[in-house]
Amino acid sequence: LRLGQVDVVVALLLSAAVLAGWRGMGFVAGAAVGVAAGFKLAPALLVLYFLWRREWRAVGGLAAGGLAALAVSLLLVGTETWNYYLAERLPDLLAGTGLWDNLALPGLVSRYALGTSQAQVYWGTLPAMPLATSLGYFAAAAVLLLTGPALRARRSRALEFGVATAAVLLIAGVAWPHYALWLLPALAWLGAGWNWPRNGRRRLIAGGLLGAGLALISLPLPAYENLFGGLYAASVTAMSLRNLGLLAVFGALALLARSPESDPLESDP
Repeated sequence: LRLGQVDVVVALLLSAAVLAGWRGMGFVAGAAVGVAAGFKLAPALLVLYFLWRREWRAVGGLAAGGLAALAVSLLLVGTETWNYYLAERLPDLLAGTGLWDNLALPGLVSRYALGTSQAQVYWGTLPAMPLATSLGYFAAAAVLLLTGPALRARRSRALEFGVATAAVLLIAGVAWPHYALWLLPALAWLGAGWNWPRNGRRRLIAGGLLGAGLALISLPLPAYENLFGGLYAASVTAMSLRNLGLLAVFGALALLARSPESDPLESDP
């Protein structure tokens, strides 16, 4: 918060959305996500989750919450900030900046296309890269295709919401490492011991993926790039370890959501 980051607030709003959804308060759940999207645009993609579940009240609540957040922001800061953001920053962000700490898959593709030198600095609008853009869309589509089967089991709203949130982070144009705080509802749920498979092998795989993924996302790069010698500055793969971490977390949550041995704690209203 000291640096102007509000991801703790976003995480709290997403937690409220999970709780409201579990209690059958669809409009409130959607509104909480809509207000979160007023702070960071990426949570707005969770409308796909509500549409998939056919929770029309949640869709309406998301629209209402987002419009309310927009109205408040216009009242407080006026239109100048929005004009700058929409005209100059948003196109670059949606394209998937290749900056080293962007965890989203479009950013990973851009990083490989542009190389390590550009990945270490901020820049304006990305150059035209049709192949890289197409690959980014393909990667996003693949994530969505993998998300559907994971959500079909409907073991736990907190867990499936975590899968959807991880998918949003992967397909958004930009997902900075601190956005991983948005996964707190699912991580808290798992930390309480719910929805872990009884099958020891599946539990080991899911736990290993989750632990390794969170560890990679938490790597303090490039603050400790000297530990990698010259590899960090020369290797896009070394720069992208945190992308692999987010993919591992997504895989772990999807595996847990699909596990037939998960403890059935809650049922949807």
